Amino acid sequence: MTDVENKSVIDILRKRNKDVVIDYLSKLQVIDKIELVAMDMWIPYKSAVNSVIPHDKIIIDKFHVVKLTNEALEGIRKANRQNVSAKDRRQLMRDRYVLLKRRKTLMTLTTK
Repeated sequence: MTDVENKSVIDILRKRNKDVVIDYLSKLQVIDKIELVAMDMWIPYKSAVNSVIPHDKIIIDKFHVVKLTNEALEGIRKANRQNVSAKDRRQLMRDRYVLLKRRKTLMTLTTK
């Protein structure tokens, strides 16, 4: 458990199952001060939060969103590479790294 706003660890739970999370959240003395809950996309976490603090907003953490986006992009890239000739495939050999670059970096590369 972390305090994202203050960038600090609050506690580490002994297990990561739904019942342990519900038990932990139920015992929090500052539960009324919680406004947002950032978490990964594991359904038991969402269910635990909804059962204890149902009116708080849940935000999916950036790491998991970026990870799933990159995995989807990689799948599309691989599927599209199968439709090109061997010559074009060689030219696209490092296309994965181009797709993972940030827009700002790409703009710098194209203006040089």
